[in-house]
Amino acid sequence: MKRTLLTICLAIAAVGSQAKVTLPPWMADNMVLQRNVPVLLSGTADKNETVEIRCDGKRYTAKASAEGLWQTELPAHKAGGPYNITIGDAEVKNVCFGDVFLCSGQSNMELPVRRVAEMFAGEIETDSCEMIRFMTVPRRYNFDRPDKSSFGAKWIQLRPADIGEVTALGYFFAKRYHSDTGVPVGIVCAAVGGSPVEAWMSEQALQAFPLQSSDLRLCQDKEYVEAERNIERARNKAWSKVLYSSKHLDGQWRHMSLFSAEWATDGNSPVNGLHLFRRTFSLTARQCGSDGVLRMGCIVDADSVFVNGHCVGTTSYQYPPRIYKVPANILREGQNEIEIHLVSYGSTPCFVPDKPYNLTLPDATIDLSDGWQHKLAVRMPAALGSVTFHYKPASLFNGMIAPLQGQRFAGAVWYQGESNVGRSFEYERLLGAMMNDWRAYLGQPDMCFYVVELAAFKHPQSSEQAAQSALRRAQANAVRNDGNAFLVPNADLGEWNDIHPVDKKTPAGRLSEIVVSQTNTINKD
Repeated sequence: MKRTLLTICLAIAAVGSQAKVTLPPWMADNMVLQRNVPVLLSGTADKNETVEIRCDGKRYTAKASAEGLWQTELPAHKAGGPYNITIGDAEVKNVCFGDVFLCSGQSNMELPVRRVAEMFAGEIETDSCEMIRFMTVPRRYNFDRPDKSSFGAKWIQLRPADIGEVTALGYFFAKRYHSDTGVPVGIVCAAVGGSPVEAWMSEQALQAFPLQSSDLRLCQDKEYVEAERNIERARNKAWSKVLYSSKHLDGQWRHMSLFSAEWATDGNSPVNGLHLFRRTFSLTARQCGSDGVLRMGCIVDADSVFVNGHCVGTTSYQYPPRIYKVPANILREGQNEIEIHLVSYGSTPCFVPDKPYNLTLPDATIDLSDGWQHKLAVRMPAALGSVTFHYKPASLFNGMIAPLQGQRFAGAVWYQGESNVGRSFEYERLLGAMMNDWRAYLGQPDMCFYVVELAAFKHPQSSEQAAQSALRRAQANAVRNDGNAFLVPNADLGEWNDIHPVDKKTPAGRLSEIVVSQTNTINKD
């Protein structure tokens, strides 16, 4: 009896200790798999274990190695679904086969739907399509090796409540492409604002570029990285401590235009530190009984905005539009006051002109573009620069492209270049090498790249207009030399006062027209 119980206990323990089958890091419920091509699946299991895969009523097997690694190909499927796919003891639900696009680059690719919601509100608020899905690769970086570990992949279907943070360009492209083809669409967004092209290249590809290769090796020195981080933390802490502990200057409030250079510069030098702006406005009893929306354009660099002493919003950097909700309970009949605390770190502070500056109420819009008073509260030296490590060579390739190995794509959409303006002389080679690098790593030697042309940006404070033109020429040359890449015209859609044009629908439509002409040839059912 004791021997029988011991045998049962050992059997139960053996079952309980079996390794759970792991899946590719990009595989999750609601995903889209690339149609018409075999899909490589891999993961881990118990050593020598047979892993069973079931999809569309068919059964496939893979044998784990002595190291517990398994790999197999799922045969090509035509567009369709949804299916549930079981792999060992795991189940991936609601999977479609369609066209999957890798969307990458910097902030104009990363720019989320919520940032363009006001321009396209009627469309976005009513959108829903189960055949369009999105997956955003979280920001992560690695200098030492390609990181193929799980990143908690989450695929979402196109629904108004869920898409606020997905790429706006990818959103409009997916909708147009699905409308044009009827094929399920998957958008995989791996983009980071401010990132240069070399951050998206592998260590091997960077060997042809000595400067970037040396920079990567420097970042592989953990002592160096930690020392830089410590210095940066100490600098930021000290700068902020002085800023916020300093007694405010006794200067007088002066009537001042938000858009004047008089308060922002001292001769040719920026006036950095803490600037205060205030303005009063009047409301009737009826007007102050409803919530409002305060729009303060865009501000360089950071701001906190107060209405009648209550903070209604704060933004820590220059690019997002300032759109703050103002609750009715802080408004009052008669005189009200808005106060803006603007912090300038090092660039010339400003309120970007030709943006909306107003308070919108249900039955009134109060213009706030003028009528302000200004006072300099704390004058500061420019904050010292820091090392942004996730912009360094190979960092984002290792952290955000590497875990996508095995996933198949109908093409890659690349919208980047602003951070390489000024280095256009090498961009042509870098971009060409990056495209071939991804093809080799992802096992798709014929993968098409769709390069979105850099949008024009002609703000008077920008001295880089010639450099932007040179960068666009480098993009065009890289596309022409590649032979399997296409340039998406976009220069005409830039905004003079915003490096992030809000209209992402027009370039997405142009992109779809180009892609459809290619996929109709490559992916025939």
